[in-house]
Amino acid sequence: MINALISAAVQVGAVLVVAALVYALFGKRSGFRRYIGLTPATAVAAGAGVLWGIVPALVLIASPGIRAMAGGDNSVVGEIATSGLTPAIALALAIKALLQTSLSEELLFRGLIGKRLIARFGFAAGNGAQAVLFGLMHLLLLFIPQASPPLVLAMVAITGIMGWVNGWLNERLGNGSIVPGWIAHGLTNLIAYLSVAYFG
Repeated sequence: MINALISAAVQVGAVLVVAALVYALFGKRSGFRRYIGLTPATAVAAGAGVLWGIVPALVLIASPGIRAMAGGDNSVVGEIATSGLTPAIALALAIKALLQTSLSEELLFRGLIGKRLIARFGFAAGNGAQAVLFGLMHLLLLFIPQASPPLVLAMVAITGIMGWVNGWLNERLGNGSIVPGWIAHGLTNLIAYLSVAYFG
């Protein structure tokens, strides 16, 4: 669990450092938290994030191939849950799901990248571009031994759609806050990780 916390802090910290450097160089001094979307969200947006977080999780865990890939060697779940699921392992998976992957990725893709693209090209093109980039990042799943190109392409498509909806939630319902997308992303990851760890 301590290793999971350290790893999460390093990853989130690295994204925040990069964001701070970009803000220092190019920010319009609107305030760093607003620049990356670390602001409060409306209750409606947060609730929508909860509902949206459940849908992709159910899609992901419904596929035996995706579950096998998610629990395989070199995967988040596979690396942590190799010795069986204990309360400590469940907590480590929660830290990975809620902080390391979802918070750092929301800060980077919906906060830093998405907000800059939306400001430059408008909502439709900017949100679409960040979603495509987010989806393409999941090509890294090809390095998991259990991965097959069709499964990875399915994950690229699913995560691209998730990225687009998270951007929409943040910008259209959440007053520019990344909190709704973080809630959705974290919940999707948490449900998927725990279901793979518990049920294989």
